[in-house]
Amino acid sequence: MAYPESQVVMGGLVHIPIIIGVFWALNNLTTGGSKAKKAAEAQAKQAAEEAAAKAAAEAAAKQAAEQAAAKAAAEAAAAKKAAEAAASAAPAATAATPVSGEAETSQASNNDTQATPAPDQEVL
Repeated sequence: MAYPESQVVMGGLVHIPIIIGVFWALNNLTTGGSKAKKAAEAQAKQAAEEAAAKAAAEAAAKQAAEQAAAKAAAEAAAAKKAAEAAASAAPAATAATPVSGEAETSQASNNDTQATPAPDQEVL
């Protein structure tokens, strides 16, 4: 039995997407596992790199904190030593206590700076 040419062409065109779908499914079934493994390995590698970077940053921060603490302790020891040296070097002379009015005057003379008024206030 003979078929017209148009029916044969149409039948061929209909089967092309079906064949493409079959090959696509076979490709995904055979290589899908390896793609998932590669993705999992890449994710694990990235997580390991991030953990290593985080550990390095924590170690650097800890080292910086230790250096700062050592520096502060050295400065405190130097300040204490300087204070002790100043206390032992100061003469044991008695200081004359000023009269109460003189004490207030001397204190006022140390604060001779003029107050600056705010921009919205008037200067009297």
